[in-house]
Amino acid sequence: MQPVRQAAGHEGALEDESRDIFVKRALPKEIAFYQHVQAGVSRIPEGLDDEAYEQHPDAPTADLAGVIPVFMGTLMEHESGPGNEAGDGSTLSYEDIKQRLNRNGQGVELVTESSAQHNLLASLSKPGPVGQGQEAPLHPSNASIVLENLTKGFIKPSVVDIKLGAILWDDEATPEKQERMKKVSETTTSGSLHMRVAGMQIYAGKEATKEGGDPERGIVPSDSGYIEYGKKYGRSLTEDDISSCLNKNMFPVSHLGYDRASALISVIIQELLYIRRVFRRIEMRMHSASVLIIYESDLQAFDERLNNQGEEGVGPLYQAKIVDFAHTSLTPGRGPDLDSIEGLSNLISIMKGWEM
Repeated sequence: MQPVRQAAGHEGALEDESRDIFVKRALPKEIAFYQHVQAGVSRIPEGLDDEAYEQHPDAPTADLAGVIPVFMGTLMEHESGPGNEAGDGSTLSYEDIKQRLNRNGQGVELVTESSAQHNLLASLSKPGPVGQGQEAPLHPSNASIVLENLTKGFIKPSVVDIKLGAILWDDEATPEKQERMKKVSETTTSGSLHMRVAGMQIYAGKEATKEGGDPERGIVPSDSGYIEYGKKYGRSLTEDDISSCLNKNMFPVSHLGYDRASALISVIIQELLYIRRVFRRIEMRMHSASVLIIYESDLQAFDERLNNQGEEGVGPLYQAKIVDFAHTSLTPGRGPDLDSIEGLSNLISIMKGWEM
């Protein structure tokens, strides 16, 4: 397992070398959310026609499952000791863990059965240093969730993390955190547009990164051709300049070319419109959830995938998913999450203004 290079979010997430799975510490509320969605999907009988499916009470939950990462199970930290071995006495590897994951949507609890796994999860469940966006969880958890790795299959993935909503805290937040998050919302586009750039990792090509960045503003290029746009960048954007700045940096025409950038904008808008339709049918509150947009930046792979979409064995060209449910609650009877929907609608409107 190795650390994940993330566009935004708390540090400490891991992925396997093949980028099949994504493991991160999780609070009980996030685990419960994924388990609720999983249970809803399991209650829908197979073979329903479209009309019967739409009438099923769990159809909205099943639709939600399609716009979030696939939940594979949980890893629970247990004390290492006698019995924490495979049947032949050898320790279990992460490949063993992957094989034990039920990939048919029926998540299972996985136990750390080797001392190496124990040590890994023990480090994951230690509170990180407070500050620089890393806060110790209100209710520490010894669990990690195992999800599909959304970057699997991409050669040079560009990743955009857009945080949704103006209300960035839930009812369990301390008064101090609520006040701090209110100030963040009031002084950024979270408050004015109900959405904010949390971070981006965009492949712009090695020539583009030679120009240098703007570390003070959170723009940091790398020798690999990626430009990282950090938290400072997202918080520096205003309602007046967010569209022009994102139009320039999110899908860099200097690298992608006009036609590829135009195609990406159009198809991702359609994905976001579908996610919004799903949101309108779900009664929940998502505080600080994000829409994660990923697209292929390797030009040869991009062209091959664009021309062969739908064919077996062809890798992904793009995807958009909702992530980060640590502060999400089910709210039956209270209607959909209008705060997050407004943020998503504003993002769609901004991107529609870029259509070429």
